[in-house]
Amino acid sequence: MKKKTILLIEDNPKVEHSIKEGLGAEYDIVVTDNLKKAASFLAHSLPALVVIDFDLKGQDGLQVYKELQPPVNVIMLSSSGSIPLAVSATKLGIADFLRKPLHINQLKDVVEKNIHSKPLLFFWIKQAAWLCGESKTIKTFLSGVQADIKNNKDLLLIGEKGIDKASIIDFIQANSAKRQRKVVKIDLESFHGDSVEPYFWSTIQELIALPAGNSIKSEADRCGIIYLENIERVGQHFQLAIFNYFARRKANTDKSVRVVFGVERESFDAPENLARLVIPPLRTRKEDLPYLLNLYLAHYSAELNKKVSAVTAEALEVLAAYDYPGNYLEFCGIIRAAVLQAENNIIDLACLPINYDFIQKISLKKASSQNLTLEKARRNFEKDFYGLLTRKQGVDVALLARFLDMPKNTLASRLKDLTD
Repeated sequence: MKKKTILLIEDNPKVEHSIKEGLGAEYDIVVTDNLKKAASFLAHSLPALVVIDFDLKGQDGLQVYKELQPPVNVIMLSSSGSIPLAVSATKLGIADFLRKPLHINQLKDVVEKNIHSKPLLFFWIKQAAWLCGESKTIKTFLSGVQADIKNNKDLLLIGEKGIDKASIIDFIQANSAKRQRKVVKIDLESFHGDSVEPYFWSTIQELIALPAGNSIKSEADRCGIIYLENIERVGQHFQLAIFNYFARRKANTDKSVRVVFGVERESFDAPENLARLVIPPLRTRKEDLPYLLNLYLAHYSAELNKKVSAVTAEALEVLAAYDYPGNYLEFCGIIRAAVLQAENNIIDLACLPINYDFIQKISLKKASSQNLTLEKARRNFEKDFYGLLTRKQGVDVALLARFLDMPKNTLASRLKDLTD
C-alpha cells in the first residue's frame, strides 16, 4: 500500500533527520525549508498531514501557517514550552503542539491521531456540479479552494479556454463567510479604450465604497467579490493601473471586497501579492468522466426532451482517449450532439460526432506514448481512422467509400492491407 505523505516545513537538519528516522519507515516525508516552497508543493499536491517547526529562521511557524492555511491537520513543533504560544496556535487551528527535543514515540502517536485530512465540506450550487468527482486531481483542487476561501486574499484564477471560471467564483462566494453578498462580474475588454476606462473606475469606486454610517444598505446589496475577466486582453498600462489600484486600496474603501482576476495562461505575469488557483483541465481528471457523463446526459436529455441515460463501453473508450483541447465546453458539445443523435436511451459510437481531427488527436497521443516511428504512427492512424469509421458507418464498404469519396476497390484494398 502506498505510504501517506507528510509535508515537513523544517530548516534544521538535525530535527529533519530525527523526524525522518522516526517516521520514514511508515510515511513519505517531503521536506521544504520555507514558505514559498511549501506553498508551491501544496498548490499541486495534497499531503495527509503538515508538520511545521515554529523556530524557522526566516519566518516563525505560526506566520507560515497563517499564510498557507493547509486544508489538512497541522502539527507544530517548538523549542519553547510557552503556554500562551500553544494556546495561540490552537486557536488558529493547529491540531497539536509538540515541544522539542522530540520524543519519537509521542510524535508517532500524535501523527497517527492527525494523519487523516479534514473533510471537504461545501455548500454545492448547481452551476458548479462539474467540480464533483473522485479523482486525486479534483480533490486536490477542492482542497485548494477550501484554503483559498479561508485566506480570502485577492486571487488570480487560472483556467484554460473552455473552462467556466465564473462558476468557480460563484462557488467560492457561496461558501465564504460573506455568502449573502453579491458577485459582480466585469469583462475588462468592454472597458478597454481611453473613452470608456473612466466608466470602469467609477464602477469600481462605487462597488468598494464603504457604506455611510446611516446607510440602510443590506448585506445582499453589498459586493462580496469583483470578478475581472480578460485582463490578459487589455493593454499593459491598463493592467498595471488595475493591479496597482487594488494593491494600494485607500483607507476609506471596503477592504473586505475581494477581487478575482480570471486568466487562461499560468505564465501570465501577475503581482506576487495575489493568491493563485489553477482550475484542472479535463484531460487531467479522466477518472471523473463517468460522473461527468451522467451529469451532462441528464442535463441534455432534459433540454432536448429525450431519455438518454447510458454510454456503451466502446463509446466510453473513445471518449476517454481524447484530450479535449476545448476542455469542458468541448466535452459538453460532444455529449449534447450525441444525445441529439441517439435513437434510444444509449449512446453508442455511431452517436459521437467523430471527425478527422478528433481521430488524429487520439492517434497522435497514442503514437507519442508508444515512441513509434513515423511510418508506424501513420499506419496506426489509418487503422484507427478506418476502424472507427467502419464501426460508426457500419461494415458496408460501399457506403463507407461513398462517405470518404474514394473508389470502393481502393478502400477495400487498403482495409485488407491494414489488417494483414
